[in-house]
Amino acid sequence: LGPEKLGIYSIVTALVIIVTDTVDIAINSAIVKFGLYKEKDSYLKFAFILKIIFGSFFSILIFLGSGIFSLLLRQNLNEFLKIAALWILANFLFRFPKAFFQSQKKFLRDALMDLSLSLIRMIITLLIIYLNKFSISALIYIQITITFLIAFGAIRIISLDFLRAEINEKIIKKFFSFHGWLTLGFILAAIHSRIDNFLLMHFVGPTVVGFYQAGYRFFLPVSQFASILSTVFAPRFASFQTQIQVKNYLKKATMLSGALASLLLLAIAFLPWLIKIFYGERYLSAILPTQILAIGFAAFIFTVPFTSCLIYRMGKTNFFALLNLLQLILIIVLDLLLIPKFAANGAALAMTLTLFLINLLTIFWVIKQ
Repeated sequence: LGPEKLGIYSIVTALVIIVTDTVDIAINSAIVKFGLYKEKDSYLKFAFILKIIFGSFFSILIFLGSGIFSLLLRQNLNEFLKIAALWILANFLFRFPKAFFQSQKKFLRDALMDLSLSLIRMIITLLIIYLNKFSISALIYIQITITFLIAFGAIRIISLDFLRAEINEKIIKKFFSFHGWLTLGFILAAIHSRIDNFLLMHFVGPTVVGFYQAGYRFFLPVSQFASILSTVFAPRFASFQTQIQVKNYLKKATMLSGALASLLLLAIAFLPWLIKIFYGERYLSAILPTQILAIGFAAFIFTVPFTSCLIYRMGKTNFFALLNLLQLILIIVLDLLLIPKFAANGAALAMTLTLFLINLLTIFWVIKQ
């Protein structure tokens, strides 16, 4: 695609992810939380209904609001956003069976869904490149189609008996008592994790977004692996009966996340070579932002056990929301200060400083408690 078109595709993807994550991640976390309860079928049914409602609402919202988003970003994205609108509903449905598998500790099935999505997408993408049909629109169509197909296939594996369960006021109240603060936290997290792309687009254009995203995409496996770790940690922290069990497990989990963070820091020396191999000479401007981001993501993956403990053991969803509000404020202020002067390097530095400070606060709070 080249840096400019990669920047446009990344902006469309970022908007879809922000809109999806604002509500959907919190619903998934509630499924994991209540998946082992006696009334789990009622919680599952309520979560499924919410996914259909919110997924449809946000898909329509993006379709109708594509012109406004294009105006704000100073780019004509109407065509791509109208296509991508359906991607939102697809994501909501795709994540439902994943959350169910996580709650039942069926991690292999959960992992196979992600693996299938990535593998089939890669094969079809290579095919359209070979047929010389490669474009931004083609990439979006591929993503939507495969996401829907895998979602429907996985939902069929789950017994749909939960749809017969009754939903009463107690179920709804308990669901939202956990879900409420968590939703706010994930709304803020969804925005601050992608806001730098929109500010880069606004101030310096799609080519610089392409350079930044070229580097950022090196750490997508890190984010995905952090999500996998959280998937494993969450039901365990939720099930522990004593504080001693929590402390012992937290120590073991931190040893693992610390080793992963160290490997990430060691990889900084190899990033210039990797960028040349994967992206070519057009992306040399992505080297320094990528190295800066590596430091921030090392802090991020180190803190995964503490974040899981904070939410699923301590139930401090209000503090989680506060942390994400602080993170959003920090990233916006730092981006506004650094992007106009340093472009992609400024965005990377803002992200790294924010991740470091917020994760330090998370660790301090969990240890103090």
